[in-house]
Amino acid sequence: MNAEDKGDSFVGRNQPIAQHSRIGMLEDYSPIEEIEPARKAQYSNYPLSPMIKGIFAGRGITHLYRHQADGIEYVKNGKNVVVVAPTAGGKSEVFLVPAVEGALKGENTLLLYPTKALARDQHLRFSEFALYGIRTETYDGDTPQGKREKIRARPPQILISNMDMLHFILLNNRLFSKFFEKLKYVVLDEVHIYSGIFGAHASNVLWRLKRLMKRKFNRKIQFICTSATVGNAKEFSQRICGEEFVLVEGTSSPRAEFHHIIISPPESYSVAALRIADEIGRKALIFGNSHSLVERMGQMAKRMNIPLAVYRSGLRQDARRQIETDFKAGKVKYLATTSALELGIDIGDTDVVVLAGFPGTVTRVRQRIGRCGRKGQKGYGVFIAKESPLDQYYVENPNEYLYGEPENCYINPKNENIRKLHILSAAKDQMFSPEELTKELSKHIELLEEEELIKKWGNFYSTTKEGAKRARLINLRSAGGSVKIYNTES
Repeated sequence: MNAEDKGDSFVGRNQPIAQHSRIGMLEDYSPIEEIEPARKAQYSNYPLSPMIKGIFAGRGITHLYRHQADGIEYVKNGKNVVVVAPTAGGKSEVFLVPAVEGALKGENTLLLYPTKALARDQHLRFSEFALYGIRTETYDGDTPQGKREKIRARPPQILISNMDMLHFILLNNRLFSKFFEKLKYVVLDEVHIYSGIFGAHASNVLWRLKRLMKRKFNRKIQFICTSATVGNAKEFSQRICGEEFVLVEGTSSPRAEFHHIIISPPESYSVAALRIADEIGRKALIFGNSHSLVERMGQMAKRMNIPLAVYRSGLRQDARRQIETDFKAGKVKYLATTSALELGIDIGDTDVVVLAGFPGTVTRVRQRIGRCGRKGQKGYGVFIAKESPLDQYYVENPNEYLYGEPENCYINPKNENIRKLHILSAAKDQMFSPEELTKELSKHIELLEEEELIKKWGNFYSTTKEGAKRARLINLRSAGGSVKIYNTES
């Protein structure tokens, strides 16, 4: 389906983009420009509870968009829902409302985020409901041990975590029984992150969660997935969660006028990215595709007397949070960043996104340029092409850059190596009983028995001491063991 079929019309949608258009101060670069017109919101009269309505009013939300109301209604009717909407298109409300209403009825929600920064951002959104007795806690690698013990002893109604931590929670699920006894919703934000090997692991972790909930707690959970950019959202969500889904497309949110600009500079693309951001003169995010690139831009900005901060993974946690706060507050005008700020964390009223090099996929382009124009102001997305063949391809074929469909995501949950590791982990989560043993499970369990990682206890199968140790060492981003390479000469 093309953009017009979805109601998203662009200027010059069916004509070649005009080359060498003039756009003021950037004309020296002979840019290609396309203007995406503004779109009005379509609202719903969905009856929010007075409590939620009051909190939303404080955030400036007086009515839900049509797609938000549709999504919430599907969830209330027991459907698994995947919401695909642009950045700032109102995806969070589709799971926030059921989570809060569920909490008031004694039901728990598990929110899984791909980054700690995004988890912190969402924690703040839920914290406003604490006045009504709804507790939200974050349980991840940064949570101190003492705080973890308190969360396990007195679990909140809403628990924020990530897929890696869920793996360990399942291995130690006896410590979390109070939370699982009331678990109703599981949310996967930015579901497209779970593509490939990581997604194959994630699918098996969710299989283990569903198995545990059914066998130990006799509960069926509902899934809510969200994404700004994935071509096969419904199919992929069904694949990763192993359940049927309803697709909700977020085309009813408003959108400000947006200027897409493509430039192939005669100079270094990193220098051009800094110059263009400074010439536009508005609050800007500059995305680089590596740590070294953004650090180099930080050094170049000093020599060019451009006030630029650098944000990337690997910085101290307190340093990252301070940069996020300063950029959101406007104390930092230009911020060079890696993919660390690509996802949906709220970084305020950014006006410009500069891509220093093509990020590899159309999906990532949409994700990155969606970081600006979130507050209703005019937005600018500037792609600075390198001399590489891939970058120059999109310069020569700009319609594919602007109108190309987001890539599909794929996983193989039945990958033999990955599946075997999670069947081992599942035996640690909860012993396998005879009635569970399908042909596939029996095959893997037999192999794990031969390796002395699983042992039969009566009619049940559980991990050995070595098997439990192996399960704890699983890396969700790897398909097998690590390989050590030695230089035998030295």
